[in-house]
Amino acid sequence: KNNNKIGNNNNNNDSFYEEYLTDNEISNLITVERLFIGRLYISASKRKLAYVKVDNLNIDIFISDEKDRNRSFIGDKVAVLLYPKDDWIKVSSNNLEDEIELIDNNQLSEISDVINDLWKPKSKLLIDGLKDNINNSNSKKKQSSTIDTICNSENLQPRGKVVKIIESNHKTTLIGAITSPYQFKPNEKLPQNESRFYFQPSDLTYPNCILPRLELPNQFIENPYQYQNNIYVIDIDNDWSINSKFPFARNVR
Repeated sequence: KNNNKIGNNNNNNDSFYEEYLTDNEISNLITVERLFIGRLYISASKRKLAYVKVDNLNIDIFISDEKDRNRSFIGDKVAVLLYPKDDWIKVSSNNLEDEIELIDNNQLSEISDVINDLWKPKSKLLIDGLKDNINNSNSKKKQSSTIDTICNSENLQPRGKVVKIIESNHKTTLIGAITSPYQFKPNEKLPQNESRFYFQPSDLTYPNCILPRLELPNQFIENPYQYQNNIYVIDIDNDWSINSKFPFARNVR
C-alpha cells in the first residue's frame, strides 16, 4: 500500500488522522495539478465509502475509507490530494457496475456493494469517453481535462484523501440513539464504571459519536433501562482531534 508522505505531517504516531495542510501547501499542490477542491458525498449504505464531486471534472474522486476522509462530513467543501495513479481504482470498460478493483485489495468487497450508488451515473462518461469535453477545451481547466483523459483511456477511477476542510457545510445537530455494551436492569442506576457511550445518528451518512458520561441526561443516569430506547438530540463537537476516530457528542437532550 502506498504511503503518501504529503499531508502526513503530524508527529504523533498514535494519531488516527493526519493534520490538515496549510493554505500555502494547498496552493502549491493545486499548481502542480495534484489537488482538487470539491464537495464530499457519502454512501448511506456503506458509510466508510465516499467520493468528492469536483466542478469541471467529469469523474468523481473516490475516498476509500474514514481515515482518508479525515474528519470531514457529507456536504463539506474539501481539498482532496490525489494518490499516485498506481493507487487508483481499475474499472471494467465492459460493465462498470459489475467490476471495480482496488490496488489495495482488502477493500474490494466493501466497494463492490455500493458501486451502483456511487458511480452508476458516471458510467456513460467512463465508457463512452469525453470527446465533447476534449473538443471544448476552452471551457475546461487543463488539470481537469488531463485527469478525465487519463481515466477514460485507462479505465481508472481517481483516488484521493481529504487534506483540509475548505468550507464546513454539514449538520451540527443530529438525532439518534444512545448505545452501550452494558446490559441495563430495571430500576437500576447507571454503574459508576460505565463512563463512555456512543451516539448512533439516525442519518447513516454521519459517524457515530463518542458520548462521555458527563454529557448524559440525568434521567438516563437514574434509570438507563427505562430511557435507553428514547430518541435523543446531540450537537457535534467542532473540535475533532486527530487522535480520535470518532467525534464527540455534546449537549445531549
